[in-house]
Amino acid sequence: MKHLTSCNNNVDAENLMARLQEMGIGCESREEGLNKIYLGGTVPVEVLVEDIDFDRATEVLKKYEKEQKDFLPWCPECGSDQITARRVSEKHGPVAEMLLMCTIIVLSIAASFIKIWFISVALVGVIGLWRWQRPRNRDVYTCNKCGREFTR
Repeated sequence: MKHLTSCNNNVDAENLMARLQEMGIGCESREEGLNKIYLGGTVPVEVLVEDIDFDRATEVLKKYEKEQKDFLPWCPECGSDQITARRVSEKHGPVAEMLLMCTIIVLSIAASFIKIWFISVALVGVIGLWRWQRPRNRDVYTCNKCGREFTR
């Protein structure tokens, strides 16, 4: 068996596997979290196919992914298509990015005795803060059936 792809949830993996089986391609799935620790969220599901069918399965996967982008989103938790979408405009970027850039700036001030290093790190910090200041828009979907919020 060869690794074809990793899906974000069981619903997506089951849909892909049904498509592969319709084409006569032997496949199976397994959770990737068996040997790894995942903090929050769902555990990715690995889709495996027979070695001899790998090329055909890759073509089916490409078509499947293209079709999924054209469809309305569905809930990764329960599979419902009863979804409400809203656009969220965030004034700042992710908090982790901001904290990283602040740490770089603090380190650059602490190591100001080496002029070249100070200038390069300060420049990276300024660029990071500029990126943090740019507003970001993203679509957030809410499942009307189970209430889960997710992004696509």
